[in-house]
Amino acid sequence: MNKNITLLSLYASSSRYDFFILKDELQKNDSGCSVHYFLGNREAKEKNQVRSMLYEAGALKDYDSDWVGIEGFLPEEFVIEGSKTKRYLLLEPFDILFRMKWNRKNCQQFLQGYTHVVVPSSYWADKIRSCMGESEIQILRDVQLPFFEKAADQTYQQVSRAQLEERYTDLIGKKIMYINLTGQRANPERNDYTEMNMKALLDILPEDWIIVTNSLNLRFASRYLDAVYRNKFIYLSAGTMKQQLLTCADCLMSNNAYSCALFASMGRPYAIVQFSDNSFEKYMHKRSRHQMITNKENMAETVRLMINGEYPSRMVEELDMTADKSLVQEILDI
Repeated sequence: MNKNITLLSLYASSSRYDFFILKDELQKNDSGCSVHYFLGNREAKEKNQVRSMLYEAGALKDYDSDWVGIEGFLPEEFVIEGSKTKRYLLLEPFDILFRMKWNRKNCQQFLQGYTHVVVPSSYWADKIRSCMGESEIQILRDVQLPFFEKAADQTYQQVSRAQLEERYTDLIGKKIMYINLTGQRANPERNDYTEMNMKALLDILPEDWIIVTNSLNLRFASRYLDAVYRNKFIYLSAGTMKQQLLTCADCLMSNNAYSCALFASMGRPYAIVQFSDNSFEKYMHKRSRHQMITNKENMAETVRLMINGEYPSRMVEELDMTADKSLVQEILDI
């Protein structure tokens, strides 16, 4: 088939897990497929860097390539009129979905430059249809995000688990409680997890459970733990083995929309943590406050409920990202 595909991401801060999986799967299914990255940083302060990115964007107009992007609101330089190439937007559950005012003007600007939008969610597909007005953009409701599809694969889960256990032997034979927090703590008085009683928290865990976290606050709280607790708690810096942990963890506590949507779609227990007051947290506080951890006492109780199988996981439709068709099949027409 020898397709040309450009993977487009303008924000340095965006998660690119779907890109990593998509690139591998495209080239696995089509050895002649040529995959290119166009990675920028729209938050850059350097004028030359921005100018260079937009200049390269102009060159893309003459390049016969389908695009796959993970961000909306493309600059005008990326809008190509009359092109026969396909340009897919992956509607990943990022913070912007929960921050944006969904009206016709914003929706049209959000989708500009794309020909297709991949929306594995009835809620967000309906939201876009109601706002976009008359448009030739196709909504692909039945196509799944690449990492969501991969994380549900049992073989991939086994490989990810083996990678984790090879690097961190304390995980062998353990169920994983993954506490994944992003951003900076917004209100120390309300959610000061540095004051968490880690001894009491870890005493809740049976011998076959372990907490893994990227939280510096919980790491600080664990600094005086006795050695006997060391096999119940692992701190990993942000991003370390995150793909493997999201794939393998049995339970999740997070303030990250992408992570929560992944667990919701796989039917695994998850709880939303009020931590940095990001747009996702604010939205869910209004939408589903009962499913939020708001302080260290809530966190300890949620750990107890989750490991006992008593946590009342409720499906939140905004986080239900389920679909049957592969994006690779859509792009390669197989």
